[in-house]
Amino acid sequence: MHRLAPGRATIPALPLTLALFCVCAGSFGAAYASGTAARFKTPLLDRPVFGKVTIEVEVETPPEIVPLKIEIFVDGRQIGTALDPPFRAEWDSGDGADAHTLRARAYTSDGGVTTIEARTIPRIGMERARVLLVEVYATVKSAAGRFINDLDAPSFTLGEDGVTQKLSLVARERRPVQVVLLLDVSASMKKEERLTSAIEAARLFVGALDPNDRVAVVAFSDTVRVLQPFTGDIPRVLDAIGTVAPERGTALYDAIYASADLLGKEEGRKALVLLSDGQDNSYDGMSPGSARTLEEAIEEALRQQVTTFTIGLGENLRNDFDFNHRHSAQEVLTRLSADTGGQFIPVARPGRLRGAFERVLDELRFQYTLGYHPTNDRRDGSWRSITVKVDRPHSVVTARKGYFAPTD
Repeated sequence: MHRLAPGRATIPALPLTLALFCVCAGSFGAAYASGTAARFKTPLLDRPVFGKVTIEVEVETPPEIVPLKIEIFVDGRQIGTALDPPFRAEWDSGDGADAHTLRARAYTSDGGVTTIEARTIPRIGMERARVLLVEVYATVKSAAGRFINDLDAPSFTLGEDGVTQKLSLVARERRPVQVVLLLDVSASMKKEERLTSAIEAARLFVGALDPNDRVAVVAFSDTVRVLQPFTGDIPRVLDAIGTVAPERGTALYDAIYASADLLGKEEGRKALVLLSDGQDNSYDGMSPGSARTLEEAIEEALRQQVTTFTIGLGENLRNDFDFNHRHSAQEVLTRLSADTGGQFIPVARPGRLRGAFERVLDELRFQYTLGYHPTNDRRDGSWRSITVKVDRPHSVVTARKGYFAPTD
């Protein structure tokens, strides 16, 4: 095993065809603070990788620190989570014509997260352009609002810009999710003990997530603050939720934009859960609350492929407009959730917030994962619209309305 001295990173000599880096963030964000090191033990990345292989990650920690779990990704898609050594995941790498990006993320008992990344090399004479894989998360409900969770691949029809696509992936099992819990802590949350009820309901929501999920907590008034970066340590998340207090204005659009940007740095399934009782406005009502617009906030959520669930608290959402009187609170929360494939959940009274968060949990639990290689494989940054239909009569499908093609 290659050992690293605590607080210092060294990398074995590798061929120039392989790019490998390691980033470690401890509980205070200092690089290599935990003294944890990791490397890919297999496959051997100085030669072409093809066929069915085992990805194994070797982790070295100081005696007082224990690895909790290792997440393994290929080309941005999570293929496995290992809780005990040897930390492995099986992967079918295909014919070896394409280069692939392998990434592993190690979580340790000191709250640290170590990430390593490497790129495989293609077989000589077989290299071709990278194939774009688009993943879409969809829920299907009956006309009565009940989840339909027994559909198979032939039941789905997916179109991109009006062209039917061939689905290469249809999965029903729940996948780990990265969640930003975005809480409105503006002065209006003092009413009717709204914030007290919100804290209680948010705590129950976080406690009911799956062990492999990760959560970040963001609060906003007239500023946006990250109270807890992404972690799987639930007690830390609960502590962060408990620190919020109502104050001043509502920078709603800035908060949505910042949360989507935060999620964009994560891999896999990404969800934004927003609770708000008002509209974008300054504390004195004399100016907008945000530097960003609603359109910019929604575009960022779509660009980062974030599914947004919005909980609107209060009885006056239809008549509560932003500073420029362009959008009501209900319109904002409805548009954001509908465009990104989530749900808008109106709540008239604080006592019903618990039920609203439970609905979000159900939405996350019953999402299908659909994957396809688009016929339009140009990497030009353009907007591509998506439609998803199923062959079940009187059903309602919810999915994001599209995506921005990559440019790299």
